[in-house]
Amino acid sequence: MPQDEGADKRVKVIDLNEFLDEISRKENIDKRKIRGRGIVRKIAELLAYNAIVTRGEIEEVSKGSSVGRQMISFLKRSGLVYETRSGYIISVPWILYLYKYMRDKWVKQIKRLAPALQDNEVEELRKIAVEALGTPLEKFIDAYIAAVGGFKDIAQIPVKCLPKKCEKFIDECFRQLLNYSIWLLTLIASLLELYVKGVSFGEVLEWLINMSKRNRNLLGILEEDHPLAYYNRLVAETAELLKRDALFLYQIYGKHKDDVMEKAIKWSIQKYTKTVGEDRAEKGKDRAEYYVRLFLDELSKAILADITTRIVFLI
Repeated sequence: MPQDEGADKRVKVIDLNEFLDEISRKENIDKRKIRGRGIVRKIAELLAYNAIVTRGEIEEVSKGSSVGRQMISFLKRSGLVYETRSGYIISVPWILYLYKYMRDKWVKQIKRLAPALQDNEVEELRKIAVEALGTPLEKFIDAYIAAVGGFKDIAQIPVKCLPKKCEKFIDECFRQLLNYSIWLLTLIASLLELYVKGVSFGEVLEWLINMSKRNRNLLGILEEDHPLAYYNRLVAETAELLKRDALFLYQIYGKHKDDVMEKAIKWSIQKYTKTVGEDRAEKGKDRAEYYVRLFLDELSKAILADITTRIVFLI
């Protein structure tokens, strides 16, 4: 009997219902965390690809969760998002970009994206853009957003290289343009093949450099204004621009990417600390950095990986 009494003391009696409730509670917490992470990533993507969204769009993505409102609140205090009285939530990096690169047209473009925006709100956005000039956020813009600026030149090549004699030889010039289109599609397919094979960016860059050298040899074979020279110029100019843009992107990814990203994050956290105060910032700094890093990372992907998005065509 004494042995049995000792055994009883070592046995912990568990209520099965309480045990199952505890498991269920932990599972629900884990599910909420996973769902929350999915929501904030979707919001980061939404802001990155659209530049201007509405509170209603944020609520739709949040699906009743408060995590969306929380994320926007942190981004606002970090100087990366501005919310207007008319209900727009605006990406400050995109406002800075439009202000810098669209010059006098930036107001017209903003109002096209946000028709209900008031004049005083536009003025407030202008002040925000001016304040951001010379900051690490501007350098982030220059490094990532300006990187795709060269791609617009590729779209203009067919017009830029059009021979004057094409007015008399329309059919021949059209045939040359068709051949160029086939070459361009083949080039895209080759780049995709390299990507699927897992080739490094450095190797892709070397491939583009060699291609550019080969195609530069096509120039000078025929007179510049000769219709038959149209294809040669198109291919040579495109290859050269792709090489140039690839070199620029390689510089960003190979040397400056982490630097400009980290400095932009640090700048945003300093803005957050200044807004909420040192004591409060200590508690929320980690979460603020998480949201800031996620947003800037998604923004850089949106710009560099998908130049056909609704905002990039403004370049």
